[in-house]
Amino acid sequence: MKSVADFAALNTKIRVMEREMLKNSDYLHLIKLKNLDSIVEYFKLNTSYAKLFENSKKYNFSSVEKLFYDNLLLKYDKIICYLQLDYKKLFKKIFMRYEVENLKVYIRRIDSGISVTELYHMFENENFSDIDYKKLSNSKNMNELVDNLKETDYFEVLSYHVNDKNRLFYMEMSLDIFYFKELDKEMKKTIGKSKENTILEVLGKNSDLLNIQWIYRGLKNYKLSSEELLNYVLLTGSNLNYKDLKKLCYSKNIDSLVMQIKESKYGFLFNEEGNFELLMERNVERYIYNLFRNIEKISTMNLNKSFIASLTTSFPFSVSTSTGNKVKVVASKLKLEIILVYTNLISSINSSSCIFKAIPAIFLASLNSGLSEI
Repeated sequence: MKSVADFAALNTKIRVMEREMLKNSDYLHLIKLKNLDSIVEYFKLNTSYAKLFENSKKYNFSSVEKLFYDNLLLKYDKIICYLQLDYKKLFKKIFMRYEVENLKVYIRRIDSGISVTELYHMFENENFSDIDYKKLSNSKNMNELVDNLKETDYFEVLSYHVNDKNRLFYMEMSLDIFYFKELDKEMKKTIGKSKENTILEVLGKNSDLLNIQWIYRGLKNYKLSSEELLNYVLLTGSNLNYKDLKKLCYSKNIDSLVMQIKESKYGFLFNEEGNFELLMERNVERYIYNLFRNIEKISTMNLNKSFIASLTTSFPFSVSTSTGNKVKVVASKLKLEIILVYTNLISSINSSSCIFKAIPAIFLASLNSGLSEI
C-alpha cells in the first residue's frame, strides 16, 4: 500500500478540480428550472462550466449531455495520469462500465433495426477505451457489430448470442457478468481478498442485487427457464450464495420470487407499490450510494456538510428512469461531483490505504454510466 505522500500531486490536482464543483444551492436551483434553455443559461452565468458552452449556441438534450459526459472523461484522464501502473490498471477495469453501457446502446439500436451511424460522435472522445467506435458505428446488423469487436475481449462475450431468440437479454447479461467478473478479479489482485475490505463488501452486495434484478427480469419479461437463469448469475455476492440463487432461479412464478426476496436482506427492493422493475432499479442505486456514503462517514475526512447534502438531494434523479431529460443533464454532472468528493478522501486519510478511498466514487459513477439512448 502507498502512503498519502505518494499521492501528493494527485491531491493537489483534485483540490484544484474541486473549485469547479456546484454548490447545494446550484442543484436546488437547477431542479426547479423548466426547460433546457434555462438550464444552459444558468450554467453559463453562474458556474465554472460556462466554458463547456463557448463553441455553440444551439443545444438539444443529447448535445448538452455529451458536453458533460466529455468533461467527465476529461476529469478521469486527469486523475489517472497521476496514478502508478497497478492503480491505473484497476481504474481502467472500473471504467469498463462505460464501454459496457455504450455497447448496450449499440446492441439495442441494432436489435430494433435503428441505424447506429450517428453514435460515433457521442463516444469518439473516450481515450480510455480500446473500442473503435468509428468502426463500430458503420455496423449494419448484429453480425457486423460483433465482428467489429474482434480486436476486443467483447467479441468472445457476444459472439455466442448473435442468433439467439432473446439475444438482447443474453448479450446484456453477458456484458454485465463479464464486467463484474473482471472487476472482482482486478480488485482482489490489487487490494487483496480480505473479508474486512469494505470496497469488496460493497461490490459483493452489488452482485447480489444485480442477480436479483436479472432473475426477476428473466423470469418476468423473457420467460427463461430456471436452468438458463442459473447459468447467468454472478457468484461474487456477499449475502446470496449459490444455494440461495438456485432457489430464486427455481421459483414457481414471479409472485413466489418476489416473496422470497421480501424475506431476504434485500426485501427493501419490493417495499413500495407500483412498477416493481422501475422501483427496483432506483432502490438498488440508492442502496449502493448509501453504502459508499457510509464508507465516507467512517473515514477521518471531514467533508463539507452542505456538499454532502447536495448529493443526497440530487442523487435519486440520476437513477430514476422515469424522470425527464432535464434531470439527465443534472445527473450527468452529478456523477463528476460524486467522483471528486470521494476521490478527495485521498488527501486527508491518515492510513496506508488512502488510495482506495477514491474507488467508491469511480465505481458509483460507473454503476449507472453510459449515455442514455438517443
